[in-house]
Amino acid sequence: AEIKNDILSRNWESLSEKIAYPIEIDGKEITSSSDFLNMGLDSTLSQAFVDAIAAESCHEMFVSYRGIMMGEPGLIWLSDVETGSDQWELKIMAINGISVESLSAEEITDKIKEYDKIIIFRHWR
Repeated sequence: AEIKNDILSRNWESLSEKIAYPIEIDGKEITSSSDFLNMGLDSTLSQAFVDAIAAESCHEMFVSYRGIMMGEPGLIWLSDVETGSDQWELKIMAINGISVESLSAEEITDKIKEYDKIIIFRHWR
């Protein structure tokens, strides 16, 4: 719900703190919070992305080994990330379709398949 509220209120600074870096967003590698904040989302935010996130109930969300999916067809993926010695935090691992120049639903599905490999690597390293 916090992520949903950050997006709907366009609180990019708060959202940037919930991301595990590096992250690929719409085909671009983002390595830090400042990179994320410099994406210019206020001018490029996709209304379709916002509508899909607004429709998310944040209850009974799809969960698999990939993590927790938010927004169809996998706009945001969350997973536990190790943040220190035996400390874990739920973070955003993938964002798809956030900008107007973003991917089609078909391309997002391909990215989700690619994301599988990242999750497996991060959990087993």
